[in-house]
Amino acid sequence: MASSASTARRAVPGPQPIASSESRLMPSCPPQRIPNRAVLGGGTSLAGPSALVRHPYCLRCPESSARDASSCEHGEMRGMKDDERRLRIANQAYDFIESEVRPHLVSGGRLWSKGSGGHPSRLRTILSGLDAEHEVMFTTDAAIRLPKRQRVVEHVIPFKRIIIELVDPRQADPRSNSGVEPIAGGPATSPEHLLEIFDRMIQKCWVTHDEHERLNRAGASLQWDAPDGDGWARYRSAAVLAHRVQPTDSSRAHSARIGSPNERCA
Repeated sequence: MASSASTARRAVPGPQPIASSESRLMPSCPPQRIPNRAVLGGGTSLAGPSALVRHPYCLRCPESSARDASSCEHGEMRGMKDDERRLRIANQAYDFIESEVRPHLVSGGRLWSKGSGGHPSRLRTILSGLDAEHEVMFTTDAAIRLPKRQRVVEHVIPFKRIIIELVDPRQADPRSNSGVEPIAGGPATSPEHLLEIFDRMIQKCWVTHDEHERLNRAGASLQWDAPDGDGWARYRSAAVLAHRVQPTDSSRAHSARIGSPNERCA
């Protein structure tokens, strides 16, 4: 698998713990959890104290530095068929990038504004199978109290920004980025590398419709971009507070449904 791990790169920021103490998360098993509550701040990378070491063969763990998932806390091993399906999707996406998207950029097109030729939307459709397998890991208090069908699934790093990292980080929107350096090891140089970057960047959060609207209005271009890879910048600007989904959240959501006969189970 192609990898740019040997090159120093800025990682994608994640939520910053309330506690002031910093601890370096080492890329080893067993996985380590972030604190129960997080204030969505900048300055913390995926390799920082808010990260979770993830295992490649677990259905709930989108990234890993370890190939052996035997110690994964979730115990949900991904089978060979699942890995083959992921690689098929990655091959399709990479072929599309190589045959259509990058030639479009060479000819003068761009991805971050008008002139994208619809390529980001088409690539998102191809990648939807990879996106669907990643569970929602964050939520707001208001969203978790709603039935699932009433929640909005928000990509912390907007999907278009993920696509730009996969194709060409230099296509990042200059209105919200201080530079064009890669934020997660992009651009993808192979289908396997594409999977590595995608799994590293994907983070999803349940929000309410009102919170979603506030996030979309948080700033120029923030609806589809993340300033220098900081997907939580929109949340701070919109005063939307999220935390990692906890087991107790399920019971809170169940309690919110009691007494609501018109609501269907998600």
